[in-house]
Amino acid sequence: DSNMEVSAENKEKALQKKTEGNAALGAGKLDEAIKIYTEGITFDPTNHVLFSNRSAAYAKKEQYQKAVDDADKVIALNPAWPRGYSRKGTALYFMQDFDAAEDAYKVGLEKCPGDQALAKGLGDVMKGKQNAQAGAINAIFGPLFQGDFYTKLKLHPKTAPFLNDPAFVTLLNKMAQNPGLIGQNLQDPRVMSCVSVLSGMGMGGPGGPPQAAEESKPKEDAQKEEPKKEEAKTQPAKSEEAEEKPENLTEGEKNKAEALAQKQKGNEHYKKKEFEEAMRFYTAASKLDPTNMVFLSNMAAVLFEQKKYTE
Repeated sequence: DSNMEVSAENKEKALQKKTEGNAALGAGKLDEAIKIYTEGITFDPTNHVLFSNRSAAYAKKEQYQKAVDDADKVIALNPAWPRGYSRKGTALYFMQDFDAAEDAYKVGLEKCPGDQALAKGLGDVMKGKQNAQAGAINAIFGPLFQGDFYTKLKLHPKTAPFLNDPAFVTLLNKMAQNPGLIGQNLQDPRVMSCVSVLSGMGMGGPGGPPQAAEESKPKEDAQKEEPKKEEAKTQPAKSEEAEEKPENLTEGEKNKAEALAQKQKGNEHYKKKEFEEAMRFYTAASKLDPTNMVFLSNMAAVLFEQKKYTE
């Protein structure tokens, strides 16, 4: 509580501990610095600088959640001080929680408009988010352009004509050597087609992934399913014991189910052209089930829509 009464003597002791802690932090003695800052906080729990400096020490120790917790305390004690938001954003950035880090910096800029450190931190977070998204795609798509990928493309009627263009063949070879180029060339529908063929799935190309764009199944498919419904009426109902219960799922099966749920949320945002949110859910789905290439194709389509391949 910033309004609590602290004696002048304790405030002075806290300031002395801050000086000692700063010296320890500067010398790289992180544990000692944290211990001293903590002692200072016991003397004066209203001193936001002590929490800020301890947050910095925790971050240097890569104890990022503790750094975030201290940064939250800084913000609570002095919401008009930009350093609290900066501490929080930095820790979240290193935790790879780019969305939360972005929020921290944006809130800080609302409270402290024009602060250069916060503006720079926000810019770094946005670059980090883009690199992470592109890196996730490159990590999956990169292996597709290894081995005898050229023969696969040559034998497929959709991609074979592309190989008549020497410039495009050169691009394919460059992407095989440097997967980072894949994300930069997703604006080329031929590249998207090659990824589709090499991954063994049908991607939607520049128009977006079918998983994200389709509202419903085609009427033909619906008609084909009608006989199945009639047939189902004549089949005996499954016993309750035969049905797989959610609690009997393995950890891997639970992750795959949750991944599909995350993908569905991403699809909803994609349809609304809320691409940042769509990317967040597709990324979460990919982390839960890295074997499902659909999630990566959807991420690629989002990047295409955002035109981040030029950045």
